[in-house]
Amino acid sequence: MVSEAHKLTYEDYLDMPNDGRRYEIIRGELFVSPTPTFTHQQVLKHLFLLVHEFVSSRNLGTVMFAPLTVRLTPDEPVESDLLYISLERASIIEETGIRGAPDLIAEILSPNNRRRDLVTKFNRYAQVGVKEYWIVDPVARTVDQFRLVGDVYVRSESEPGIIRSHVLAGFEASTNAIFRG
Repeated sequence: MVSEAHKLTYEDYLDMPNDGRRYEIIRGELFVSPTPTFTHQQVLKHLFLLVHEFVSSRNLGTVMFAPLTVRLTPDEPVESDLLYISLERASIIEETGIRGAPDLIAEILSPNNRRRDLVTKFNRYAQVGVKEYWIVDPVARTVDQFRLVGDVYVRSESEPGIIRSHVLAGFEASTNAIFRG
């Protein structure tokens, strides 16, 4: 827990170096990650293409990927791996990034970010109202999906190896399509 006197802000984030690392501030605490691995980026590419094709073919909104600043609150900038914003909420899209909670966020686990994605971001995304959260694990080759019920996430149940979305009604994909070589 960060004391009130030492909490970092968005202004502190703007002063971070442009060195290829990912800087995020959650509840005033700084998190730094190295450049993603090849596998991470390959999984992100496949996931983005699947979701983007679905969203764009139906004109449902915008799908983006990191690096892109998402300000969960005015002083909480994060860089979510993949995010979707519905047409109805397009007003949160700004030139400098996203100002508010996206409808759907997917994070791809890496050895250095597991706890942050599984605990810190999991809890914070629920608190700020991200309607659906996917945790993608390239090692286990799984996608755990959670939907917001009230202010907590509930695991979405589907058959093994299949991804279905509550936010993107009708979206269905095989995990094999995400984890292919």
